[in-house]
Amino acid sequence: MTKGKLITKLALTILIGMSTILPTVFPVSPSIEPDNVIYETTLTRDYAEPNMLSPRKATITWPTSVTIHYHNDDGENDNRSFYFWFTGINGAEYTPDSITNENKDMQISFDFTSEEGSLLYKKKMFMIVKTTGTWAGKSDDTPIDFAAFPPDGTGLTEIWCIPGEGSSIEMYATEAETQMDKITYAVFTDWKTIRAITTIAPSSYRLYAFTTNYYKLNSVDKEIHRQEYILTTGTSPSTTPTTFNSMNCEQFNIVLNYTIHVNVQYVLEATFSTNSSKWLSKNVAFDPLYETERFNAYYNYDGSDLGATYSSNETTFKVWAPTATRVIVMLYNSGIPSEYPSGDDSWGGYNMAYRPGGIWELTITGRDLNNRYYNYYVINSLGANEVVDPYAKACNVNGDRGMVLNFNQTDPTGWENVPQRWDGEEGYDIESANELSVYEVHVRDLTSHESWNGNETPGTYKAFYEPDTRLASDSNVTTGFDHIEELGIKAIQLLPVFDSDNDEVNYSFNWGYNPKNYNCVEGAFSSNPYNGATRVREFKSLVQAYANNANHTRVIMDVVYNHVSSAPASSFTKLMPKYYFRYAEGTYYYDGSGCGNEVKTEAPMMRKFIVESLCWWASEYKIKGFRFDLMGLIDVETLKEAATALYQIDPDIVLYGEGWRGDGGDFHGEGLAADTGNAYSQLYGTNTRLAVGGFNDTGRNALRGDNNPGYGYMQQGPADISADTRNKVATTLWGIHEGKGGNPSQTINYVSCHDNYTLYDQLFATLGDGTNSASKTVLFNASTAAHAFIMISNGIAFMQGGEEFFRTKVVDSSLEEDILSETYHTFYGVNISHNSYNSPDSVNTFDWTRKVSVDGIDTSGYFAKFSQAIKLHSSLPKYPYSLEAFPYTQTSAGNPIHNISWAGSEKGSSSPNTYNGCSGFQLDEYFVFLGGRQWGWVQFGDVNISDKIFESGENTYDNGNGTVNLGNYASNTGGSIVVYYRGA
Repeated sequence: MTKGKLITKLALTILIGMSTILPTVFPVSPSIEPDNVIYETTLTRDYAEPNMLSPRKATITWPTSVTIHYHNDDGENDNRSFYFWFTGINGAEYTPDSITNENKDMQISFDFTSEEGSLLYKKKMFMIVKTTGTWAGKSDDTPIDFAAFPPDGTGLTEIWCIPGEGSSIEMYATEAETQMDKITYAVFTDWKTIRAITTIAPSSYRLYAFTTNYYKLNSVDKEIHRQEYILTTGTSPSTTPTTFNSMNCEQFNIVLNYTIHVNVQYVLEATFSTNSSKWLSKNVAFDPLYETERFNAYYNYDGSDLGATYSSNETTFKVWAPTATRVIVMLYNSGIPSEYPSGDDSWGGYNMAYRPGGIWELTITGRDLNNRYYNYYVINSLGANEVVDPYAKACNVNGDRGMVLNFNQTDPTGWENVPQRWDGEEGYDIESANELSVYEVHVRDLTSHESWNGNETPGTYKAFYEPDTRLASDSNVTTGFDHIEELGIKAIQLLPVFDSDNDEVNYSFNWGYNPKNYNCVEGAFSSNPYNGATRVREFKSLVQAYANNANHTRVIMDVVYNHVSSAPASSFTKLMPKYYFRYAEGTYYYDGSGCGNEVKTEAPMMRKFIVESLCWWASEYKIKGFRFDLMGLIDVETLKEAATALYQIDPDIVLYGEGWRGDGGDFHGEGLAADTGNAYSQLYGTNTRLAVGGFNDTGRNALRGDNNPGYGYMQQGPADISADTRNKVATTLWGIHEGKGGNPSQTINYVSCHDNYTLYDQLFATLGDGTNSASKTVLFNASTAAHAFIMISNGIAFMQGGEEFFRTKVVDSSLEEDILSETYHTFYGVNISHNSYNSPDSVNTFDWTRKVSVDGIDTSGYFAKFSQAIKLHSSLPKYPYSLEAFPYTQTSAGNPIHNISWAGSEKGSSSPNTYNGCSGFQLDEYFVFLGGRQWGWVQFGDVNISDKIFESGENTYDNGNGTVNLGNYASNTGGSIVVYYRGA
């Protein structure tokens, strides 16, 4: 028997033996998968070095100039531009310096010695290639690694780029390398087969299998022993034509006689007839194996201890990275990178050990690592990368290093008195989510305007909860924290406060929908972004201050688990390539988020991550609600598991989100997305826990028009309002999302939110006559009435912060060149933003002077109406769906219901009456009348009560006469919203 046949027989014997132990379900295996890597020759040297590695400091020879060349065979570079950004420098579109070779080549240069270029010198540099003037055709975010491309003798670095796998960009040091035939793609299609794609058929190939111990060799020994790690070789393989990234290519398979291991790096090398002396390599990817029975049997982990587990005398690091071949804990001497004054990049390294479930683990004993910063150094199919621990719960400035932290030391004084569980706690408890009024606000917006007039640094956590701030011109007018308390709000929904991909030192405004580290607090709002513990303590203090105010206001976090800032640069990708994101055809990112990627929430370890992340925020920070950005990109099962886990912490935690996705579709067409319909049908509540809800965009559009901006009930006269619009307004009052679901405790009623026009701005755009805008008084009254209707409604009442003093987002003409034109429109000569995600403070800030007057018109009385409406929402009873049928002949208390004009149709009549501009809607014992743009009268029984409907009274809610006046609004004569009570 030859040596080759002996190896084959041994491999088959091992494989058959292993096949008998594979389970039919997917529990975590109690042991590591047996090692059956079989090499062509026996390894003569394979050893492990000491666990502690010598510290090293990264060194880069920085170029004084750089030239970027980009080649694309499609010849469409005349429609493309570069997009660059640097550490601390906002990104911008750059026109190529030249476009040549029939539009196939374009290039651009930066001179770092020039006055302008010096601002970019020694900054981390990132690049995108995209269609000019839009994000269409966008490449992956691509870092420019100057360590890999050192300058020549003149200080110049030249980099040649071509399109790579999917939307990636490949970079080379010479133009000749971009033109070489090569391996474009190599992947395991099953546990024994590699599919290789090449530009032309290779002349020869060889396959290596590099183990952990190989990567522990020094560079000299690696070269000496490299050939010992060859698995198989071949010449002139039989290929078949294929296409890859729109290129004509060849493909062939390599079939092994044994099952491969995912924690071994398989590297395929090949030569080609066009360059027979040069071996070109490609790391083999594993992603088709992730959903196989074998992978789930051996490489899922059910422990709850991922990340850094701290005690005063030892810290254990655990990370899930089953396809990594080597992982090192990099323990930094400082949390401040060397690019900042007093920064330090030196670190000590510790080898981690591979454990069952694909876990890498290390325990450092005998040392107190509190306040130490760390990262992982990971070797896998992407090569070698430094990675921030995605399970890190604290981080350094800009979130570039994780942090070991004793969280007990971050609790503010009195933190223990804030209830961990609000369910059943007097003053905190809610029976149903629709008892809540929710106020959406960005941390910076609340205090960034000079009129806030506080002592803390504006735009920070500490400013957000600073008490006793007043308008400088009137000490009776509250601002900031006291304003929200006075308003009577039960919940504040904070735009993202997890760590986003922002410069936290030289902060440039951003909403925060660019996640970087999900479990860490954002540092841009901290009084000291360099210290990871400071932001933790200050955010806890914020939660505590609002929980302790007169309304026991809960904090709801806006969470963005549907996408990350950059999938290629994400820790998830660097640790576990192609596991955490959805891909089309294996190479291109799905992009239902509109942000270049979408998270694969249905992947078991991603689902586990999301659930544990939510529980972390709920348990450590006492967060009492979560709003899910683009909830339609999250699968239903993940939200079910999240809800179950969160309700174990506190059944009063509120969950809701945007029941749609960015592109309007459904991932993979599986119908399993947590869209609005599935939320109502599959994520409903019980007697012991709340439901998962969704935003009622149908009701929003009916009441004030869509985001075009459109026209709704509040802008239309009697001749324009359709019966369909009136019906949708009525169902909104009841807490029903028309066509989606009818549970009021799941329905978020609103007329504006952060990524719409403010209601004031939408009314400004739509209430004019085309030549002149409507008067300010009309705008004030219309806005007040619409918000009052939301507050009276039976659903969860939601409002964008600042609407109570008619917030506007005007883009000054001086900003037009700096802000994307697609984010604002011009109405009556005024630029108004509807998507101010990265607009400056001047657009987004809360101008507190508008609480007193706007353009010389007194607005001081409107705040009281908003506050009264909000408090009325809390005091009005909330009805279940079973009591919302329409119409009734009597109320649930047995009181008779007389003839009322119901949205233009008299009750009991077979034909509608002429619509008079005022609609009546029933909520069991209560009747709500909404005056439109022109109003008439409503007959209740034999009594004309139009005088009560439109009277100007001070009482918000008078149970004696059954009327309420919450907002007068009409074109000439006035109108309002009225609640009429007929209960016992």
